[in-house]
Amino acid sequence: MRAPRESPRGGSRAVLWIAVAALVVPAAGLIGGTGGASPLAAAAGAPPGVVGPLVPTVAGSGAVESVPASLPILPEVLTSVPVGDEPVMAAYDPANQYVYVANLISSTVSVLSGTVVVATVNMTANQTAAPDYVAYDAVNQYVYVVDRYDFESGTGAVSVLSGTSVAATVQVGPLPSSATVDAATGDVYVTNSGNNTVTVLSGTHLAQTIPAGTSPWAGAYDPADGWVYVANNGSDNVTVLNGTSLEASVTVGSEPIAVAYDPADASVYVANNGSGNVSVLSGIAPIGAVSVGTNPSFLAYDAAGGAMYCVNENSSNVSILNGTEVAATVPVGLGPVWVAFDPVGPLAFVVDGVGDSVTVLYDDAVLGTVTVGALPTSDLYDPADGYVYVTDSGSSDVSVLAPAFSVTFNETGLASGTSWSVTLGGQPASSAGAAIVFDELPGEYAYTIGVPTGYLLLSSEPGSPLTVLDANQTVEVRFAPVSTAEYAVTFVESGLASNCSRGGGSGWGRASAIGPDWHGGGGGCGCRRQNGTSNLSWSVTLGGATQTTHGTSLTFAEPNGTYAYAIGAPAGYRVTSSLPASPVTVAGANVTVNVTFASGPPALSITFEEQGLPWGTTWCVNLTAPACTSGRTLLFANLTADTYSFAVGAVSGYRAQPANGTVPLTDRDVVVQVRFTLLGHGGCGGGGTWGVGSPSVAARSVRAA
Repeated sequence: MRAPRESPRGGSRAVLWIAVAALVVPAAGLIGGTGGASPLAAAAGAPPGVVGPLVPTVAGSGAVESVPASLPILPEVLTSVPVGDEPVMAAYDPANQYVYVANLISSTVSVLSGTVVVATVNMTANQTAAPDYVAYDAVNQYVYVVDRYDFESGTGAVSVLSGTSVAATVQVGPLPSSATVDAATGDVYVTNSGNNTVTVLSGTHLAQTIPAGTSPWAGAYDPADGWVYVANNGSDNVTVLNGTSLEASVTVGSEPIAVAYDPADASVYVANNGSGNVSVLSGIAPIGAVSVGTNPSFLAYDAAGGAMYCVNENSSNVSILNGTEVAATVPVGLGPVWVAFDPVGPLAFVVDGVGDSVTVLYDDAVLGTVTVGALPTSDLYDPADGYVYVTDSGSSDVSVLAPAFSVTFNETGLASGTSWSVTLGGQPASSAGAAIVFDELPGEYAYTIGVPTGYLLLSSEPGSPLTVLDANQTVEVRFAPVSTAEYAVTFVESGLASNCSRGGGSGWGRASAIGPDWHGGGGGCGCRRQNGTSNLSWSVTLGGATQTTHGTSLTFAEPNGTYAYAIGAPAGYRVTSSLPASPVTVAGANVTVNVTFASGPPALSITFEEQGLPWGTTWCVNLTAPACTSGRTLLFANLTADTYSFAVGAVSGYRAQPANGTVPLTDRDVVVQVRFTLLGHGGCGGGGTWGVGSPSVAARSVRAA
């Protein structure tokens, strides 16, 4: 948990990290790049954490860009998930919301649901494969795992995964390095750097093997014309394929290593690792070359920002390209190798392979740096829950970055400059302003409010514990000076059914919010409270006012006195108890009324309203039990349908009309009017009458004299 932030009185912090449910290109490999990196030597990684301030960006012209005034919250490492030995790349399957992690040395693929490994899939029976690239095919809903070495056959292989099972293993050429999916047909193009070919797979079958240039390394699909572009690292050109036919061979810069498609201008970008530039193609025609940093090694298109990002490994920066111009050059950590994006927000996540970190960019400025495991090689944005998965090859785990959200406590009722405090999840904070703000990961947090001397805490809504799910939260805190002699009368409920978390592919789609793996794995519906609320509303009428809530509590501010109250149960529920029972007395201290609901027909009530007594005179009624008040009403709550007998207690010098009788209670609340007249004076019509009033309980304020 981070230190809380204090906002000025009257102010609050803006909305932060943007979590999405929109479906985007799921696998980083589908947008070009080197795919599986060469095996990296193991190194000790720093523990997960967050470091680094915002850093301005140097634009292409050399000018310093302005830093945005309102910034998102830097994400945090939610957990580190142990996987196989040397994980190098991951892909996302939107059909089952699984993340597939290729483990190079252990010859396995770890399948994650949220932060839980639900399966470990062996690529070969004798554990000799070296999976280092994964890609998802939305047409056939397969995950293709490129096994660089298959010592048993002497060639490379591609394992085709369906869910957590291997549907097929297809032999391809030696030293396969990447897989590019044709989004229209579902065909997969595997670059075989060992024999200068491209193998085309159709589902689980080998369709064709096509000659390419020397050491074909990476590919990209162009949906505008249906072509596949293959960067040939050894022959300094690009092979353009139209289905299984050779369309053209285009000369580019030295040692092309990554290729990506820009849908905004229908151009193809090729990163030339040896010449330090990016070639831009329109169809098969070169339209320019852009100088970037040293050893550009990865390209990816940012759909939200509409720009191409070029990761420059040996100059530790990222070039942001707009056509054939460098719009900005952003300094990042040491040895950057990969970048992933929040598809609707202005956030990019650059993997610093040597720096053991992820640099988070906000538009074209550095928001901050998050420490991850050792020797990270790639990252992947999961659109279902907004997580970023980072493959830490040196520590054999996956760092899961989660969005942080603001929890803002807003106070009212304190004099300007009065200090107050909040403790949230064990973290204390104080302020003399109107708001106290915490930055929190998803989870459930208990909180307490520190009350300044001379004040009373009247309410805080929603109550504790507070669930941070997928949005910023606000808690409204209400104080009152002791001099007003008002006290909190708080009704706390139990027994109502909780809200159901969203499941499946909608929203964050998780069933639990407890612990590091708060999403519970891939959907389902788990009933629990969210943000202190249930899916049922209930109400309380006290002191002439009615409040309704979906939460666990309602609070009224009342001076000393005796008050009748009425509880409104939701449909399908009834009140089984409320302690202390109505009426409740406020005598110099806050009062808590515990209300218990149970499923079944709603409870009913009978309210007796008196007329004629001087204010403050005590009077009594015996219905189910004797009850007395010095106010105008007496409420008998939690009754079932029946006929009830009552008797009004004698008041010295007065006669009650009616003094006794029966009340039929069927399907609605009843009000009985009791008139007191002085002895020796005529009542209304001699003997007086009693009647049934409004179906709703007219609970009135009852105050002592």
